[in-house]
Amino acid sequence: MVKNISTSTHELPIKTISELINKLTQSTYDEQDEVARRMYVGVTPYVENKIQKRVNKSYNWVARRMYGDTFEVDDNFDTKKVQLERRVCSCGKWQKSGIPCGHTIASLRTRTSEAIHEMVGYKLTVVVYRVACRSETVNPIPSLVH
Repeated sequence: MVKNISTSTHELPIKTISELINKLTQSTYDEQDEVARRMYVGVTPYVENKIQKRVNKSYNWVARRMYGDTFEVDDNFDTKKVQLERRVCSCGKWQKSGIPCGHTIASLRTRTSEAIHEMVGYKLTVVVYRVACRSETVNPIPSLVH
């Protein structure tokens, strides 16, 4: 965005360029807010896409309940340990991203009470996305005219 402005407006006064950057930035936030308003599901499209890829990848993985909410998952290469209540997997992806990893998804297949979307970190939900988009504003540049 800034590169396009700098090459196409290099002869304009700096105040005009600053105002242009301000308007473009605000319009970006407004577009994100509009996208957020159209979302009705519990997670953002990005998260939904990640979940679907992990569901597909883990389709034939085998999960065995060890005790309580702790599972051992064989992913055809290695065995990982998942603790659903603590939202922890020994692969580390779930903790790092907030999105259930394939091992978690394989574990959830053995249970009927939890949905995958319920295991996504709160910060990745549509509710948080909407709040973030609505709170983003760009302060106008004060006029130099007194």
